[in-house]
Amino acid sequence: SPEDTDARVTSVVAPLLARLAEWSRIQVSMHLAGPLLERIVSAHPTTLETLIALVRNGRVELLGNGYYDPFLGALPDHDASGQIHLMNGLLSRTLGVQPRGLWLRRSAWSPSLTGLLHRCGFTYTLLDEAALYKRTRRQVDGYFVTERDGFTSAVFPIHRTLQEQLMAPGASVEAILRERTDDSGRRMAVMAFEDIRDLDTVKSIAVLLNRVRGHGDWIQTRTFQAFMEREQPAGRIYPATPGAVAGRGGQTSIIDWEQCLADYPEANFLH
Repeated sequence: SPEDTDARVTSVVAPLLARLAEWSRIQVSMHLAGPLLERIVSAHPTTLETLIALVRNGRVELLGNGYYDPFLGALPDHDASGQIHLMNGLLSRTLGVQPRGLWLRRSAWSPSLTGLLHRCGFTYTLLDEAALYKRTRRQVDGYFVTERDGFTSAVFPIHRTLQEQLMAPGASVEAILRERTDDSGRRMAVMAFEDIRDLDTVKSIAVLLNRVRGHGDWIQTRTFQAFMEREQPAGRIYPATPGAVAGRGGQTSIIDWEQCLADYPEANFLH
């Protein structure tokens, strides 16, 4: 409802953007669902103005998805591409943005999505590290390239375990991240926060970003597109097919949609 969306804007989006506007050295990538962005455009001019400024300054990179933030792997290809083009049109019309990265809800990956990403103009996506650990014995760092039917896409791992360590009360960002650096002193860490719905979560994220900002002499934040322009992929990988993987708070971070359709007849009926 418009009321619920307004509450989401005022309690989550607006305060988060305000913090980012204050911290000039912080860069982030962000995804906003279509109805949420539509409401910002129509009813929250101050928040929209802040968002436009951050995007134009290269401080915020907006990620794409289907307009209604669907699990793309659960949709027929023509429906998925239709929702993506609807969202891309909104981003282009309101913010002058053509997204290069695709946000996948709960890392719900399917190999067939590689071709969809390519056809819709995306060059990369993000997946939970668990989907990559199953296919590589080395520690997942940097980004990888996956392929299907001759189409390629870059894949960034979301470091969930590291994120939980950094978000723990009293955690030392310096100690945790210095432990991860290699002999050259360089490593990449990807943090991803999904379905942010309350101010307390925004405050927790702001605390983490402020800690990172306090170590600006050796920790740098980059958008994914900016990182890809400077770094080569770490190699080729074929992410594991979806399976139930426990995430924070007992939620599933990787969704096996085909099994859900088999287990829940009502979901199959809707599908």
